[in-house]
Amino acid sequence: MFAQLLLFTTYKQLSAGEFLYQSGDSGSDFYFVMTGTLELLVKTGDDFKYSKGIDESTFFGQKKFFNESRGDYARV
Repeated sequence: MFAQLLLFTTYKQLSAGEFLYQSGDSGSDFYFVMTGTLELLVKTGDDFKYSKGIDESTFFGQKKFFNESRGDYARV
């Protein structure tokens, strides 16, 4: 089972300040943080508001419905 899951896995390396995803992006993927941390943000007007932090070894980004778009931002 785990070997089959790896077939659908994509590795991304991001630098500080880069966005993994943004509001409006497809919610069809979920993520696992191997190293480092991310912050989930909500945009209010022109400003970002901190929502929560994501640490290493954490799964996140699952949506209830496959075609649901994202309403937040994930930034390294």
